[in-house]
Amino acid sequence: MPGANLQGVACQSASLCIAVGGNGIATSTNPAGGPAAWSFGPVAGATGLFGVACPSASLCVASDNKAGNILSSTNPGGGAATWSTANVDGSQALSDVGCASSSFCVATDFAGDVLTSTNPAGGLPAWQLSHIVNTPLTRVSCPSVSLCVAGSSNGVATSTNPAGGSGAWSSFQIPGGSGIQGLSCATTSLCVAVNHGGEITTSSNPTAGSSAWGAATVDAPACAASAGCATEQIFAHDGSGTRSLDSTGPGSGKQLQALNLTDNQLSWTHDGTAESTTLG
Repeated sequence: MPGANLQGVACQSASLCIAVGGNGIATSTNPAGGPAAWSFGPVAGATGLFGVACPSASLCVASDNKAGNILSSTNPGGGAATWSTANVDGSQALSDVGCASSSFCVATDFAGDVLTSTNPAGGLPAWQLSHIVNTPLTRVSCPSVSLCVAGSSNGVATSTNPAGGSGAWSSFQIPGGSGIQGLSCATTSLCVAVNHGGEITTSSNPTAGSSAWGAATVDAPACAASAGCATEQIFAHDGSGTRSLDSTGPGSGKQLQALNLTDNQLSWTHDGTAESTTLG
């Protein structure tokens, strides 16, 4: 989208993707179809759109980080004209929105609040605000109506009853939890958080406190000029030390084929040998 400052994207299926940014919505029912398959349009009242979630083909929800607005559409494939705006958080900046289903969504803001709704397209009366922590909440993921995890500036806040108000949430620091920029819980037994420092923090029991989370630092492959080849390094830190895995150019016999992160296992294939380490 030329000129559009897109900040978030959600794909409900292979035939519906929504991207948000600035004051508008980009829509495609054929996401791989090239520029002509996408349309972008402004939405009245929208400013600084940042987060978006599409729990079904009949509901997408977006948040802004300027004026406390939630945007929603019950026909998201119909383009920007199908979206409406509701101010649910005053002048607070919303940081993200996540939906466990079409009837349950959670938004977070930079004041440490969560907003929950069982009718996300219902406007202001349909959203309930609860103050959770005294630090900014940056991301939120809800794999089910009985688990939401929010990333903060220094850890996470979790709840098995997200609509239960402030008392239903607990917060704690996690390894690698400083300044969480991305958070995804694929299931109630796998959450992954990332930050600007290259740290990946995972948990198979996200509500169990700091000890249930383990961190790994993965640096992008670095290339050093050499005589006709390059050296790639990936560093994995598992709490007991940093391992450097080298892969020299063609013909060297040393190849780093894969790096995978599942549950609390960081695994790779190095020079034809499968290796792994447990995180946390």
